[in-house]
Amino acid sequence: LWAHRNGGVVYLFGNVGSAAQAAHFAAELVVRFEQKDNRPAIAAIDLSSQNASMTACMNDLGPTEWPARFVDAMHQHDLLILLTTSCRSPNVVRAVERTMERRPHGPRLAGLYGQWPGRFAEMPEVLGPALHPRINIPSAEVSAVQEATLHWIHRICAAVELALRAKETPP
Repeated sequence: LWAHRNGGVVYLFGNVGSAAQAAHFAAELVVRFEQKDNRPAIAAIDLSSQNASMTACMNDLGPTEWPARFVDAMHQHDLLILLTTSCRSPNVVRAVERTMERRPHGPRLAGLYGQWPGRFAEMPEVLGPALHPRINIPSAEVSAVQEATLHWIHRICAAVELALRAKETPP
């Protein structure tokens, strides 16, 4: 809700199965999750579905620059949520690095990720204050991480809707 309340946008990114989960997450935020009545839309964009920009970036700047290049366009009140099972994809690592380079005026960073050795483990500042909030799923099994990620996506969306409902309910 931080981005929403500050006029920002929630951007989500993942590769392969995590891309599908990022799209699902964005849809739940924009439309609704379980709340039956209409609620305010949360501005959320799945970067994995930005085909023209993504392919232009990969062609002109290289495959590791997407979504880092999009981070350059983000504002201080935006939130980038990275979903990754392995923490090893070069483009995800590059997005983390670019976000950190833009601190304190760039977007905030959050993540849902699995327990794999990789660049996240080599970058303690990423697992520390730079990555808030973060949910580390303690598994190296891709299917287990994906299942747990879906659970957390639904729990986060439920919490967002509860908070929105509480704000709309008169005292």
